[in-house]
Amino acid sequence: MAITRDQLQARAEAIADQPASTSDTFVTSTQAVEFVNDGIRTLYNDVVDIAPDFRVSFQTPFTLSAPTSNTNALPADFRNVRAVKSDPGTTYEDFLPMYALRQGRIAGRRSYRVAGSLLYIEPANWCQGTYQLLYVPQAPVLTLPGSTLDVELEQFQDVIVLHAAVMMLTKNEWDISAVAAQLGAAKARAMKWAASQRSADPPSVEDVRTRSRVRWLR
Repeated sequence: MAITRDQLQARAEAIADQPASTSDTFVTSTQAVEFVNDGIRTLYNDVVDIAPDFRVSFQTPFTLSAPTSNTNALPADFRNVRAVKSDPGTTYEDFLPMYALRQGRIAGRRSYRVAGSLLYIEPANWCQGTYQLLYVPQAPVLTLPGSTLDVELEQFQDVIVLHAAVMMLTKNEWDISAVAAQLGAAKARAMKWAASQRSADPPSVEDVRTRSRVRWLR
């Protein structure tokens, strides 16, 4: 059964021995909602740091046609890059390495880098082509009282609830030790699960120097 933002908030208030948050309580309703969403962000970020493929979104492919424009805007919900493809959906599809600006020029092959709100394909004078960004989105916070938690994260809702409770106790300047200990144990269970979501195949280091399809600059 899906759990809502209001239900998460009510559980946190009960654990913190906090009256139902309103505009008049010491922990206001606005603050209580933020504490819950902060718990969601914390859990989500910890999970995707361990299991990068937990949530991956695909940006619509984009085409660069001139050396004077080698950038594409990052999605509004962008958190970090998972991969960048060149020639997506074709037999020439390839994954670009990520290099710093100078390193990419020395390496002699197309690469990508992120700066500010833009994705850069380098070198600029060799950027023409079609690309697709695969990225990890930001945490899906709950904006409405009836908004429901991500179905997979729901099994670790105690992390969110205990995190919010600790924040409430901290604001009240009450003892957090017992709840903080429970939070640590809950996080450990969640991280153990996240680690199990990795591929059964161990990650390998790609040697881009010997790839048969390396395209060298001229």
